[in-house]
Amino acid sequence: MKRSLIPQALLETRFTVFDNETERLELFDAGVLTRTTQTDLSQDGSAAIWQTILTVFDDAGLVQTRRTVFDDSDQFVFNFEGVEKVQTIEYDGDGSDPWIVEVKIFDMAGQVDEVVTYDSIDMVPLDILDQLDLGFFA
Repeated sequence: MKRSLIPQALLETRFTVFDNETERLELFDAGVLTRTTQTDLSQDGSAAIWQTILTVFDDAGLVQTRRTVFDDSDQFVFNFEGVEKVQTIEYDGDGSDPWIVEVKIFDMAGQVDEVVTYDSIDMVPLDILDQLDLGFFA
């Protein structure tokens, strides 16, 4: 990986291709990292167990949301407030679970407070669907 000679505050994007056939795109706003997207570039998907990882940062630079799309089409979305995980969303893309989407809500102590499952994609609320990478909803 080559180092950039451009001052960090002037960067808007940084694109890195790694030797293991993955890449990372980083987006900045006034020098502050706001979003990263990592992608498995290998032809057979063997460079990583995931296809993409999207991470969105809040104004303080903390992870706000991280979505991982795995090679088997399953997806995990982790939502944070500050440093606390407040919600996870799991999409069953390969049909291995008895539900299509599972949402877990966490309490202030980080323990699972509530679990909601949806058996049909038609039953999943739009605010949950919007967080998943489901091309047929685009």
